[in-house]
Amino acid sequence: MPTTQISLIREHTETIKPPRALWVTFELGRPLGVPNDAMFQTRVLLAALKLLEAPSGPLIDDFPEDVPAAAEGISALACPLKLACEEAKPVMWKSYVKHSNER
Repeated sequence: MPTTQISLIREHTETIKPPRALWVTFELGRPLGVPNDAMFQTRVLLAALKLLEAPSGPLIDDFPEDVPAAAEGISALACPLKLACEEAKPVMWKSYVKHSNER
């Protein structure tokens, strides 16, 4: 089955060597560009789907456009969670495996 992907980190894509990948220079977490820009997002998707026409890979194609400026009021992504670091507790592997197998 032919596959394609949109890549945000070129170095990872070069290492993984997927059959077909469209590399974009967009912000992490926004593989289609800025929110609420359906025309631009459609161009990105169509470019990724067009890679399915390639007979074989691995193939990395660069998306030719830069991401447009975000509309006012749209800011960069941020994680709103406060993740507390708990002290590590030892794991009783034999007990864990025994209980997992009983399910």
